[in-house]
Amino acid sequence: MSAAATMGRTRATIAWALSLAPSLASGAAADSLAGGSRLALALLPWIALIGLPPGRSARRARAREPRGWPAALALALPPLGLAAWLDRAGGLAADGILATAAVALPLLCLLGEARHAAGRGGGGLYGMAWSVLLPGAPALWAALGWASSGRGEPAALVAWLAGLSPLSWAWGRFAGPGTAGGRGVTAWGGALLAALALWSLAAFAARAERGEHGARAGERP
Repeated sequence: MSAAATMGRTRATIAWALSLAPSLASGAAADSLAGGSRLALALLPWIALIGLPPGRSARRARAREPRGWPAALALALPPLGLAAWLDRAGGLAADGILATAAVALPLLCLLGEARHAAGRGGGGLYGMAWSVLLPGAPALWAALGWASSGRGEPAALVAWLAGLSPLSWAWGRFAGPGTAGGRGVTAWGGALLAALALWSLAAFAARAERGEHGARAGERP
C-alpha cells in the first residue's frame, strides 16, 4: 500500500513539503533557525498528519485494508534524515539528535497505529481525543499565555495537557525549555504516553463498535 493511500495524497504531499522546508531554508529563514533543531521542525507535520483522524467515508473504505502507516513513515525518513544531518553539520550535539530520533520513531508508529485502529471503528471518539491532545491543548495554552501577557500562568489543566501533546514535545525540542514541550524527560515521556493513550482508546473503541455490530447482526432473523 502506498503512503498516499494511508494519509491521502494531499496530506502526504503537504507533510513531505513542510518537513523538507527547514532543510531548504536560506538567508533570513536559515538565520532564524540558528541553534534550533531542523529535525524537530521537520517532525511537526508528520506528527500532525500521520495520526489525523479518518473521516467517515475513509473509515468505511479502509475497514478491511492492512495498516499502511509504515509506508508513510518510509516517506518521512528522507526529509527527516536530511534535517538530522544538517543539524549535526550545524554543530548540534549528536546525543541530542539521537534522543529526538529515538522518541520520534515510536511516537510516529503509535500515532499511525492509532489512526489505523480508528479507521476500523470508533473513529469519532478517537477524533475528539486527538483534537484535544494534539492541536487543541497546545493552541489553547499558547492563546491563554498570550492573553495573560505575563500576568499569570494558564490554567493548570490546560498547561498539563499541552505538555503531554506530541506536537508540544517536537516544538520543545526546537524551542527549548520554557515552551509547552521543553521539559526534558517529562516531555518525551508525556508525548509517548499521550500517543499510547490515543492508540489504546482507538483500539478499544474499534473493538467495542465491532462487537456491537456483531451483536446486532446476531439478533437479525
